Amino acid sequence: RMQETWTLWAMARCGQDDATIAETARTGSFTQRLQAIRILGNRKSAALAELLDAALSDPEPRIRFAAVQAVHEARSVALFDRLMVHAAAERDRVVYYAVWQAIKDLAAPDRIRPLLRHGEARIRCAALLALLDTPATKPSREQLLALTKDGDEAVRTVASLGLGRALSEAAPARTDVPDVVLADEISAESNRSYVTGVMEQGKPSYTDRPYRFTRVPDAVAGSQIIRTANEDDGSRGKSFLTFELPLEATVMVAHDVRIKDRPGWLGEFADSDLTVATEDTEFRLWSRDFPRGRVTLGGNIGENAAGAKANYFVVIRPKPLPPRAFQTTAQECLDALPKARLRRGEALFFTSAACATCHQVNGRGLNFGPDLTNLGDRMEAAFLIQSMLEPSAVITEGFSAHMVEAGGMTYAGILLSTGPKLKLGLLGGTTVELPAESITRHETLPVSPMPPQGALLGPDEVADIAAWLLSLKAPAGTKAVSTAGPGLAVDERGDRLILRRDGREITQYVFRDPAILRPYFANVHAPGGAQVTRQHPPVEGVDATDHETMHPGLWLGFGDINGHDFWRNKASMEHVRFTESPEVRDDTLRFAAEYHLKSADGARLGSMISHIEVAALATGHLITWQADFMAGKAELVFGDQEEMGFGVRVATAITEKAGGLITAANGDRTAKGTWGRAFDWCDYAGEVNGSRIGVTLMPDPANFRPSWFHNRDYGVMVANPFGRKSMQQGDVSRVVVKPGERLRLRFGAFFHAAPPGDAADPAAAYREFVERSKTAATQPEPR
Repeated sequence: RMQETWTLWAMARCGQDDATIAETARTGSFTQRLQAIRILGNRKSAALAELLDAALSDPEPRIRFAAVQAVHEARSVALFDRLMVHAAAERDRVVYYAVWQAIKDLAAPDRIRPLLRHGEARIRCAALLALLDTPATKPSREQLLALTKDGDEAVRTVASLGLGRALSEAAPARTDVPDVVLADEISAESNRSYVTGVMEQGKPSYTDRPYRFTRVPDAVAGSQIIRTANEDDGSRGKSFLTFELPLEATVMVAHDVRIKDRPGWLGEFADSDLTVATEDTEFRLWSRDFPRGRVTLGGNIGENAAGAKANYFVVIRPKPLPPRAFQTTAQECLDALPKARLRRGEALFFTSAACATCHQVNGRGLNFGPDLTNLGDRMEAAFLIQSMLEPSAVITEGFSAHMVEAGGMTYAGILLSTGPKLKLGLLGGTTVELPAESITRHETLPVSPMPPQGALLGPDEVADIAAWLLSLKAPAGTKAVSTAGPGLAVDERGDRLILRRDGREITQYVFRDPAILRPYFANVHAPGGAQVTRQHPPVEGVDATDHETMHPGLWLGFGDINGHDFWRNKASMEHVRFTESPEVRDDTLRFAAEYHLKSADGARLGSMISHIEVAALATGHLITWQADFMAGKAELVFGDQEEMGFGVRVATAITEKAGGLITAANGDRTAKGTWGRAFDWCDYAGEVNGSRIGVTLMPDPANFRPSWFHNRDYGVMVANPFGRKSMQQGDVSRVVVKPGERLRLRFGAFFHAAPPGDAADPAAAYREFVERSKTAATQPEPR
């Protein structure tokens, strides 16, 4: 491809005629067609008009993108109307972006404004985006308010954003501390405290006064500010305050309206016509654009200032990224990596590049896409850059785009959850919940919902973001076991292990919890992203909230050991240490941990060592939990209750009350039909949006006795080898472990999902579990 590209550019430089280049654009290989279209644009060739319609209707979006960019580069005003017609049909987000960027530059605003009333919604939207991209051409407030009532959702959303009204779901909850610092190395001549903050109603404006914002314009709400010291309200001079910007930004100085003699340095700032109020006074915002680097501002007042006054504060808004004329290549980014700037990469991630509207880092941002926390422990530079430039080349399992039609509307985004309501994460960070009964079509697309960043970011910007992400590693004292690309990865935190598959979190193993005094797996997902266990904590109004701390997901619990209740969190299994550190080998996570069994008053009764494996199989996730119990100075006695053994609480959508079904190994069905009886396995499953998801619980046949199943239609399933009388199967059970002896239990849980019209095979999962158990039986005895 590189040879083809250089050959074509050589043809262009050597004077190859336009007709030959145009013929190559029609009949050549993909790379030849792409480069030939670009050459015609670069030459401003009339031949471009002849092949434009065919290129714009090409099924390959990269060809359409090249055609739009060629028109843009050629500055061909004559082709404006044809681009507008194409805007109505274009569905690729990057190509659509290129269309309205070209529209903005090819036509005067007076030619674009009438298109806000066009009959095609996507043309109206393209025209609105083009006008909003330049402050001087922004529609009036009245026009934007009218468009917020447009019949098309996209137009309404863009108009609302144009007014500064981001949708309430569009961003995570803010605090007084911004997600990323847009001004650092802040220094005032007074040496008083100046820090960053967020400008929102009710948030503080100063570091030394309690005044809070009482009125904030929509256009600047949520902006980052420098909280100044009001004690400096009498400062003078041209260089009172300095700070560093990692990005190009608009800097606004909020100046007290009571000060009539403004300082001279403020004369270089334009009046934004915006005001903001605090509990103390009102401020007018004066605006100026700055490149990245050091910014110097002067003092608060002029030479002749008199009367009441408050110190200014500073508002910082990153500038949008300019459009790219050519696609950024991976090699350009790798070449730029040695000189990458980490601070700029972090700022781009959370602001201009909008990565945080889909990705989360250490709890910052939204988790629509893969969590990028500690990414440097599990990914290489080349793989990361490729995933940014060509996100559809390797799509992480569970992160394909979904197209859903419901209620006469079409939505595209990331599937966040299923059940009575399907939840999609949309471009820009918004979400939508669609009742299952309203959905008329649901399709998984073979593309990533993430746009190729090579059309939006230059090599330096990609390198900056990549370098920052690669610098994110587990803190000292924690462990991160991972693969360089797709596969299992685990992060060890102070209280839990977070397990991901191909970048997507599949569960958390919690070993310390002040409310749940035993280890458990929370929020377990099947391959593809469907959550199989009930949300933890359960969501009011969505899930039944009973037994919140007793049914956290998947657990091992006992209502009676020596008369103490470990099921209801009255006694505790206290995590002591990992006897085998978490390690991923052959798509399986393995670890072992020691727990002290303690009564409610803290007395140690004995100990438990858990050997756990989580295997990433093609058909599901298999969790194997082996527990070895050892007595202390006195014997351990396991009593007889229903609430004993290996339990799971399934997602609300697949409970029998919601249409799900429990099936046993012998074919018996329903919670009622399987309760109190022993089986090789029981499977709890149901359909969600056409796919069948569920979990199979499997006691090891090598356990000291078979397990009776405590199954309920509201979503709980427990394999119980202790509750003989409680399960109506005989005399009271009393299982004793004497000092120096041990009791070993092993169970498996297989979390599965099958496409529409198909179903998982619990019997095959059971055979896999038993075979793995035979191998594990050869491991050394616990110490």
